[in-house]
Amino acid sequence: MSDLSTSPIVCPTTSWYTRRMLMMFVMLAAFAGWFYKDFRWGYPKKAEIYAEYQKIIELADGKVQWTALSKARGWDDPPDEITPDKIGEQGKFAAGLGLGSLAVLVTFLVNRGKKLTADATSFTPPGRSESIPFTSVVRVDKTRWKHKGLAFAYYKNAAGVERKAVIDDLKYGGADQVLDRLLAHFGGDLIDVAEDPPATVEAAPTPPPTSTPV
Repeated sequence: MSDLSTSPIVCPTTSWYTRRMLMMFVMLAAFAGWFYKDFRWGYPKKAEIYAEYQKIIELADGKVQWTALSKARGWDDPPDEITPDKIGEQGKFAAGLGLGSLAVLVTFLVNRGKKLTADATSFTPPGRSESIPFTSVVRVDKTRWKHKGLAFAYYKNAAGVERKAVIDDLKYGGADQVLDRLLAHFGGDLIDVAEDPPATVEAAPTPPPTSTPV
């Protein structure tokens, strides 16, 4: 039976990461579609209604005519003023959100097959072909581990240049095992958040004894 301290560790992307990225994509794509609908149909139609309003309201009984017309057709009274600039803004929002949703989708597809791995003497960050020996790590920063599942390993590469590798426990399931194995094999500096000392409750002062009149 293989020793648990030396057996390979393989950390694929988590279901939490998959759900998060897909939810972001759907949300951004939905907003992009909403703004595009306003840009392509909604706002131009409102602009036509406002132009009609301007023509009718200048007549002698324009207010009466417009009130009757808007009520019959279910239009706002008075209608919103829609300018070409406002229509253009909807298109810009749609384009920006659409590009954002595409970027999220591409990022998800690129990272979907990546894995964080480790063996008995080294670990390999996702998307890299070269392993990082545990002995080359000079500093580990765990200050964001407790709340965000992030640790940063600073190591020296073959040229002696310091680099940083990220260990992300929310993104890669089982990354905590990789971090534990790294910490068990390296002798560098560990940066961690000290636990807050328990709060002490001060005792209420004892009131002085009351004197009894003779």
